[in-house]
Amino acid sequence: MKTKWLLLIWITVFLGIYTRTVAQEQSDYAFVFLVRGDRISDGQIGILNPAIITDTIEYINLPIENEWRVPNFIRLSPNGNWVAFSTGLDSDDSRTNRFTRLFNFVSGEVRDLEPGYTGDMEWSPDGSTLALSRRLEGSQTFDVFVYSIATESLLNITNDGLIRIAIAWSPDSTKLALSTNSCFDSENCVSQLEVLNMLDGTRQISIALSSFFPIGDQGCRLVWSPNSRYVAFIIGCNPSADVAEEIFLWDTSTSQLEQLTNFTTPAFEPGGNRLSAGGYELLWYDDNTLLISPFYPTAESQNVTEQTYAFTLDTRTLTLLFDRYVDAWVINSITQQIAINRSIPVDVYGNPIVESDDVDSGTVVFTLDSAQLESDQAVNLQYRLPNGCNFMWSPDGAMLAYLRSDYGCPHSFNGAGQLVLVDAATGNYQEMTLTRPDGTDPASVIPLGWVAR
Repeated sequence: MKTKWLLLIWITVFLGIYTRTVAQEQSDYAFVFLVRGDRISDGQIGILNPAIITDTIEYINLPIENEWRVPNFIRLSPNGNWVAFSTGLDSDDSRTNRFTRLFNFVSGEVRDLEPGYTGDMEWSPDGSTLALSRRLEGSQTFDVFVYSIATESLLNITNDGLIRIAIAWSPDSTKLALSTNSCFDSENCVSQLEVLNMLDGTRQISIALSSFFPIGDQGCRLVWSPNSRYVAFIIGCNPSADVAEEIFLWDTSTSQLEQLTNFTTPAFEPGGNRLSAGGYELLWYDDNTLLISPFYPTAESQNVTEQTYAFTLDTRTLTLLFDRYVDAWVINSITQQIAINRSIPVDVYGNPIVESDDVDSGTVVFTLDSAQLESDQAVNLQYRLPNGCNFMWSPDGAMLAYLRSDYGCPHSFNGAGQLVLVDAATGNYQEMTLTRPDGTDPASVIPLGWVAR
């Protein structure tokens, strides 16, 4: 399998130079990013039109009060024009996200939510609603709230004081999956996964996870299937819990919970030290196919297994696709192309776990024939790109944007970010440096996504 993958790459290595295509000329979308300056309360939103890439980038100042820090959380609405961000005060000893603001960078409208600490927030795929895990000012408990753009209302939809450590919207924007891990004392914990139906406000399903793995652990990285039926997630996310990471699947229509992988490392077997560097990435290819990429230590700590599989739901089979760990990937919903970054895993200190200079590391775009997973024709590599991550396909599927990175996939990039814009059809790409409005290097760059223009 690895030989096939290497051969495909050598055959299709992209050597062309960038030329503008019809798809780019007709693009109705712009790429949006945040640049931070040297001052703690300085930030601008950059808007780049790929059809006129040689023109000046449009910059809009992020509305931040003089006493505020630079935002800690910032989320772009999927349907275009709103950004939501949370921040604290310059004088805070820690970065408490006390203030949450919504900003429409087309109209300039600003909306402030009731003060309170925000732990996480996610937009619904249709962009109409923002879900937030937060603790209101003066309260000692967390709840999940939803804010409606249309009605400008903030509603508490859990109201039980349990901490939700993960929030995920279904693709049809009708359901919220929540992962809960709250301990009232050392022996009284709640670990559960729930789905809230946003159409009628009911809690559709709630299942106690402690019957499948020890109390004190939690589920994270919730990923919905395209048909809004299944939720795939990872356990072993709590570093203080005595649990190895594995992949689970929850069928929300039948309440069935199923363990898909069993890659438990020697560290978690009898006599092990219970500490093990490892990780998983998940990606739904279609309603019936879940892609799983793990790396984990094998019999000896210096040896690491890193592979990528396809799990087929109707046959319950796990098929090896290629030998490499993928630390970032995203699927083009229009063309079904998959952009991935195959990196060398690092430990908790950032040191490489394996030494490798194989040609099959780095960023590539491929398609998958899910009907031929057992054959050599399943993985069809299209082109190779400069190393990077934070991949974002444009909504029309015509372009891929990402930031250059040779050292894993951070949330933000210190210094000037090197943006790569790729034509999805040809693989032709353009690299450009994202700077501050005055042309100087920013303190950091955070890619946000695509908006209609």
